[in-house]
Amino acid sequence: MIVLLVYIAIMLMTGMCISKKMYGIYFFIFALGLGFIAFYYSPDLTKDLYRHYKTLENYKIYGFDYFYMFEKSSSLPMYAFYFYIMSLLPYYGFLPAITCFLVYGLNFWVIYRIALKFSLPKSSMLIGVFFIISNLNYIGVISGIRNNLAFTLFFLLNYLELIEKKNKVICWVLMILLGLFHSSIYIVLFCKFIAMIINKYSRKVVYVILAVSSLFGARVVSYVVEKLNFIGSDKIFEDFLWKTTYYLDWTTTNSWYYYRNVMVMFLTVTIFFYFYFKRRKLVQEYRTYVNLFLMLIIITIGFAFNDIVFGRLAIAVCLFSIIPMELLLTTNSNNQNNKFILRVSPIKIYILLECIISLIYYTKLGGWADLILKF
Repeated sequence: MIVLLVYIAIMLMTGMCISKKMYGIYFFIFALGLGFIAFYYSPDLTKDLYRHYKTLENYKIYGFDYFYMFEKSSSLPMYAFYFYIMSLLPYYGFLPAITCFLVYGLNFWVIYRIALKFSLPKSSMLIGVFFIISNLNYIGVISGIRNNLAFTLFFLLNYLELIEKKNKVICWVLMILLGLFHSSIYIVLFCKFIAMIINKYSRKVVYVILAVSSLFGARVVSYVVEKLNFIGSDKIFEDFLWKTTYYLDWTTTNSWYYYRNVMVMFLTVTIFFYFYFKRRKLVQEYRTYVNLFLMLIIITIGFAFNDIVFGRLAIAVCLFSIIPMELLLTTNSNNQNNKFILRVSPIKIYILLECIISLIYYTKLGGWADLILKF
């Protein structure tokens, strides 16, 4: 834990000192260092990574033949293929290391691209980086593997499609394929579909969905899944329905992780409304992205009394709040390109306070204290 916290502190202080022109290299080194630490992580029996290492071991024993067995049991061919590729590397530690590098590196890259596109100051980028470091559980990233990586890739593809306006068809194909990596992607794809309908027809749809989602949430989905079980015949489809039913039965709401996610949701809702009323021109220009962000918030609130689904969707909401947050932190001043100047504002104080509290949560309760490295 000490190694991780010291590294984060050093890199954040370094970011205050270097030129904005160096930030592309800086973000790459930052993510690479986080991946390097993940490479030496030694999971205990309770961690998902321990089970993932067993999967890699089976791949090394049986080769590509194990792909068919693993894919059949998981019903997620992209997930099985990712682990097969990782099994070709000489050390198991490459799995958490590469996953960690991709998750943090791609999110840092989006922050960097937004800063270039909208001429944001260094302080905005560093707050964005601190937000990512504080709100993505490092142990969850390197041990869980799939969830954070899937949502990161989904966020990246939506950024490219809706903000950069690039490769719409390719982005859609890759988003659909992501559902074969982690089934929770289908939930956020549903949010995207609704956002597109809202964008094309009427915002009144939002209020209807908000009412249904907030009042009934998981109960509605449970009913739909129950009905779909009668018609499910495809293996992937049946597996998705089974997992949905299993997760919807999980209703624990009395853990530190749940309350931390509630805190994150309060912040993201604040960011949304603050952005919506303060940056109306940008809201109109990027309506589909804003509607998607809103739908993710609504659906996540609908699962507020389902710990596991609420926690996973909160990751997606957290990632999609990065762009509005960055655009809220910009100023009209041009003298911040090479100097770190943090201008105080209520929204900045709120964001930094949430980041500090979240970091303390993860340090004390989120497994960071159990971060044991083998060198």
